[in-house]
Amino acid sequence: MNHLMIAALICLALAIVLGAIDGTYYHLKKYQLHLHAESRFEHQLHTIRAFLFAPIVWLLFGRNSGGWLLWLGVLVFAIDCVVELIDVLVENRSRAKLGGLSTGEYAIHVNATGLRIAAVALALAAKPVAAWNLASPVLLEPDFPAWLSWLMLCVVGGSMIGGLQHLWLLRTKEQAHS
Repeated sequence: MNHLMIAALICLALAIVLGAIDGTYYHLKKYQLHLHAESRFEHQLHTIRAFLFAPIVWLLFGRNSGGWLLWLGVLVFAIDCVVELIDVLVENRSRAKLGGLSTGEYAIHVNATGLRIAAVALALAAKPVAAWNLASPVLLEPDFPAWLSWLMLCVVGGSMIGGLQHLWLLRTKEQAHS
């Protein structure tokens, strides 16, 4: 595994830690976004992003993909970026009654986004030029080490569990909070 991929994995790991803090502490515990009518759309966007994160991680970090599989990973990442942009655009209105976005959460968002984009950029830069050809094999040689694929499968599982938790929370009724 080359140095660009190692740097990508470090960035990804840090982004995952920050994302877990943001999602668990700020979104679910402190603000309980799923309980506020004005924040439910934002919670729905977070749900979509949890499900998009799984294929991004698997296709770009779990296996040494090439060809159409690599392009599929890029497409899913682009869709995630659009959903994230919509999230940013609605956040001000979504959080107005909750006092807006706190400085701590804002700092986490900026850093997690930067690290996630750096991770993807580095992973894509690590690909040989031939990998970008649609006719390229979908799994490049050498493949990533088995321990990395297993670890990324765990991340995929965690992302799917988070997405399912978000779906479950969407079933709860809104509550009036002061």
